[in-house]
Amino acid sequence: MTDPESRADEVAALVRAAREAHVEVHLLVECVERRLVDPGSGWDDEAIETARRIRRLTTLGVNLSGIEVILHMRRRVLALHEELARRDAELRRARRLYDEEVARLVRERAADPDRDG
Repeated sequence: MTDPESRADEVAALVRAAREAHVEVHLLVECVERRLVDPGSGWDDEAIETARRIRRLTTLGVNLSGIEVILHMRRRVLALHEELARRDAELRRARRLYDEEVARLVRERAADPDRDG
């Protein structure tokens, strides 16, 4: 069981995070319970920014179930973007190796013009 002092620290951190994100404490509590916001070992910038996104979405009339879908889609889009960047880097690396090999073969052919091939 959590000791009272530790629980008080958690509540104080939650209140500070709610104030910083400009959301009601009860909304932030519900978001944490629904795992829409992950304070992890503390309320870092990412958790605060997620709380701000939730505030903006609720202001637009989106309910928490809709916000859950939106946040999931956002995470998925970011993951796909990272994957695309990784594959793009692989493609550039493969293209560079291809170009180097072609250049090597051209030099080799130029050095020995009588060579069949």
